[in-house]
Amino acid sequence: MFFPVERRRTRMFVHVLAGAGLVDGTARASATDFFHGWLTRPAYAFGGGVERNISRPFALRFGADYLHTSFYDSSGAIQGQQNFRATVSLVFRLSEMIGTGH
Repeated sequence: MFFPVERRRTRMFVHVLAGAGLVDGTARASATDFFHGWLTRPAYAFGGGVERNISRPFALRFGADYLHTSFYDSSGAIQGQQNFRATVSLVFRLSEMIGTGH
């Protein structure tokens, strides 16, 4: 996470996350049998948002990002999945409570 702009009690941020997504999937193989397996594929998200301090240790964070991962479809084929995600978070900064804030 990187905060390129900070003005008084408001900060803008951008972030990039990368790793692996692990999906447990089941697909129908026949009328009575199912195929079960695990899928591990690269996953990533990038986006940004705004964080507004509401008191010394607390802030509200509004963010949005693009998320890519993979999953099994109903036939058992691996499909990519792309989503946009919006979040609202309450942030607690322990460093502000013990006096070592930025």
